[in-house]
Amino acid sequence: MIPWRPSCSLENLLERGRVLGVIRDFFRKKNVLEVQTSILAHYGVTEPTIASFKTNSGHYLQTSPEFQMKRLMAAGAPSIYQICPAFRQGEEGRSHNPEFVILEWYRLGFDSRQLIVEVTELVDLILGGCDYQYCTVGQLLETEFDLDVYGDSDLRVAEVARDQGLDNVTGRSDGVDFLIANALQRLPFERVFVTEFPVDQAALAKTQQLEKNVVADRFELVIKGVEIANGYHELTDADELQRRMDIDNR
Repeated sequence: MIPWRPSCSLENLLERGRVLGVIRDFFRKKNVLEVQTSILAHYGVTEPTIASFKTNSGHYLQTSPEFQMKRLMAAGAPSIYQICPAFRQGEEGRSHNPEFVILEWYRLGFDSRQLIVEVTELVDLILGGCDYQYCTVGQLLETEFDLDVYGDSDLRVAEVARDQGLDNVTGRSDGVDFLIANALQRLPFERVFVTEFPVDQAALAKTQQLEKNVVADRFELVIKGVEIANGYHELTDADELQRRMDIDNR
């Protein structure tokens, strides 16, 4: 007989319903509008590290609602959020499924520091209060691998990445991305915000000049070694967006 029972327990279904209610109530109180955008679209994303599913009709299942929601914002929408399915090829394992549910939101006038505060508020409502630690990518990789991610050469980055098990290093960004993921799993803290990513990890975030380095104005929240959330101070310079997308599409 073909197994027909769902793998999700009743307990998990009830907990999921509770969490969805908490999220919607959280944003309702902040006057953030819930929206629903297309899951199937004519195009995928330009992010080279994320693979989209392409249908027989030539359409793409969306890897996140990011671009669809940004179209709404560009057309004059207020702060918005969405809870929806997303699809990514090649992401399957203990912590990943090719299909998953994502919460995405955009806040008018917020910078990354304000977003960190808001993410903290929401996570505490769902999981309960807890102390948070903060570290930069530079601190993280220097501690774990004795690597200056902002200043060391591409050759040095590739060498360290290979030493940690990445056989085929295709570029600096590839090596840095692997080392960050590797180091995050070793963090001893329950909840950690990681900030000041190198510029080759900026994606669609703004960059900012600090004392010694130019860094991406973005963050990730890691809980027990797993990336749970990431946030950007969104890039709004159309020329720079075009430049980055042209590079991604090469």
